Amino acid sequence: MAVATKGPTTQALSLPDELILMLLNEESGYFYQVPGWELNCAVVGAALAELSLLSRIDTDMESLFLVDETETGSPVLDPILKEIANAPRPRTARYWVERLAPRAESIIDLTLDRLVDLKILEHHNGDFWTLARTVWHTDLYGDSQESTAGQFIKTRISKVLFTDEIPDPRDVIIVCLVNTCDIFRFMFPLDDEAEERIKLICKMDLIGRSIADAVVQNLAGPLLRRAHLAKKIPAVSLRRLLLNPHVRDGNIPALFADLANEYGPVFEIRRPFAKPMLFIAGPRTNRWVHRHGRMYLRARDYFLAPLSAHAPRALAREERHCLV
Repeated sequence: MAVATKGPTTQALSLPDELILMLLNEESGYFYQVPGWELNCAVVGAALAELSLLSRIDTDMESLFLVDETETGSPVLDPILKEIANAPRPRTARYWVERLAPRAESIIDLTLDRLVDLKILEHHNGDFWTLARTVWHTDLYGDSQESTAGQFIKTRISKVLFTDEIPDPRDVIIVCLVNTCDIFRFMFPLDDEAEERIKLICKMDLIGRSIADAVVQNLAGPLLRRAHLAKKIPAVSLRRLLLNPHVRDGNIPALFADLANEYGPVFEIRRPFAKPMLFIAGPRTNRWVHRHGRMYLRARDYFLAPLSAHAPRALAREERHCLV
């Protein structure tokens, strides 16, 4: 486990801490883009796994059950522990991963705040983070090794992936969590042997397997469910669009600001002889994108996936959804 031997940080890092540090791209200062459901499952899984390592809960093939309801003192872990303690009967780990997934965003925010307070991360305007350099471990000869927390954790995990040594339980869980987010390929050059090693490690942990099951079984679920309280998307008529004074003076931001004020943050423009275009606009939308857009709005998959017969249609579909 990563523990500072000098400087401001003297506390051991939790699994949510380590997961967030693994997801941070130190070169850009931003986090690797992870689809929302996979990220939520991984973050909640990290919290559950930390409770397991602290002997507050335990799991078997059929259920996750309470062992000790004593609070940990963590604002991330204690609300989850309380909910598990108040459950009328034991449930599976997968059940808890899915039930707690909506809490992932608050867990991430609390974890980032903690890492900033520990002076491991530095937060900058534009919502990007940098890692502070400090002495994170001592080698076999007693010499202090300077590196960031993220570098130390990634070095530790790389040894697990590319050697035959038996990983400890914490490293097994981290591998499962990161693999759920599908970002190992951006961190390390993976060959077939490394891919098989990752699969093998992920089978060693019950919570990790439950997270993977939750992701696989529910990946398409939200897309296929119909929202009962959904409102019809308002359509901007071509006449109303052309009569807007900002069309004539060319002030496009002001045009969309006017449309957002009149029609709301989501509206549709129907062009003659063309497919409709959906727009998301307004100050609240832009504030949300500024903070969370890198997590939920991405085109990475289109550029990284091999070109196929579906790619042109996917790109065309993506181009009809605009953010202003």
